[in-house]
Amino acid sequence: MGQSKCPNCDGTLKYRADHRKFGCDSCGSFFTEEQVKKLFKGKGRSAARPVMEDDEFCQGELYRCTVCGAEIMAESDLKIGWCFCCGGGLQKQGNLPAAYRPEGILPFEISREAAIEIFRDNLAGGRLSPSVFSSDETLSGIKGVYLPVWMADCNVDINVKGTGKIVKSWIYGNELYTETRDYSIERIGEAEYFSVPSDAVGKMDPDLMAMAGNYDFTKLQRFDPSDIFRYAAEYCPVNKSEAFKCVQEKVKADTVKTVGKSVTKYTEFIPDNEDIDILGTYWNYSLVPLWLLTYTSGRKTYRFAVNGQTGKFAGESPVSPVKLLFWGLLAFVTVVLLALVLSVVTGFAGSSGQSGFLFRSMGAGVLLGAVAAVAVCCAAVRSTRRTYESVPDTYAGDAETNFTTKLDRYVRQYTTKVKSK
Repeated sequence: MGQSKCPNCDGTLKYRADHRKFGCDSCGSFFTEEQVKKLFKGKGRSAARPVMEDDEFCQGELYRCTVCGAEIMAESDLKIGWCFCCGGGLQKQGNLPAAYRPEGILPFEISREAAIEIFRDNLAGGRLSPSVFSSDETLSGIKGVYLPVWMADCNVDINVKGTGKIVKSWIYGNELYTETRDYSIERIGEAEYFSVPSDAVGKMDPDLMAMAGNYDFTKLQRFDPSDIFRYAAEYCPVNKSEAFKCVQEKVKADTVKTVGKSVTKYTEFIPDNEDIDILGTYWNYSLVPLWLLTYTSGRKTYRFAVNGQTGKFAGESPVSPVKLLFWGLLAFVTVVLLALVLSVVTGFAGSSGQSGFLFRSMGAGVLLGAVAAVAVCCAAVRSTRRTYESVPDTYAGDAETNFTTKLDRYVRQYTTKVKSK
């Protein structure tokens, strides 16, 4: 076969004697000899679709960040002076090539005004944040941006074999009878998956995206060049080998569910062989919306993100040292006073050695007050970062599955009995 290209990531296919298959070291795909022959006859959909030219799209400008290297797409008249991925400066690269044209887009469903209100309700009103953090001047910096998500269309070869069991139980006398029927199950076929998203999203902070992410890709629309002219967008060249691993995991999990739906009449299905192979992948990318606020305090840059589709938010607010000191002192003084009052009520009045007792009580109060102050400050600082646990994105795109073989063959029947309780 020579040095053939992997249809999933363009890596090199080599024969692996340990698997008795052709394998790709880049993405981990394996193919049987029959599958390779089918692929190189042109039956797979791994060949790229024709690129859709659009003169209007080419009127945009391409910028490159001088710090992180992110590529930002924007309309010629849209003034963007900083990189929304890292806050670095931008350098103009020229007109936008047609090859940068996305195929799909998720439009903004959360307005700018709604994003500002989400910001006010969750972070801007924090008791430890500087007053300027919630000022109109700071809020005017909230900008809408589009981030790239690489998606894949896949051809999937399905060959699943296993044992299906139908179990019935009944009680007769003082004994429990269990009747089991075994069937040999075989499901062979093909599936086509469309627009399966990978989890890699450009150069944006992955922690921030993980908190504010999880988009509903069922609402994906065909890209319109006018969409990108209203907001800046990042472009991210795909690392196919890394992106494919994420897509492969989603496709296999969804295919297993599809096979499971075809054997629901059985009490239990035990797979003996699960060969689910992706035979060809066509890559494209779509844009997802995000409202982003960048705030610089001292040497640190803070980012706050609102999902432009769902309204989920994430981010970190700055801490005012003056306010932090105030809350720490308040906790310290409160605990010291409470300790003194408690000591007077419980043992100071009328006791011998009053000065020593008072000294020990004040020492204990100071120690407890210091502990309370540290605890309050730590809890307050932790509260400035809102990390919301969100449901992982398990969307596996739209699928068309065709089983060419659905074999359910009766194997045997046996009955067991045990003493009934």
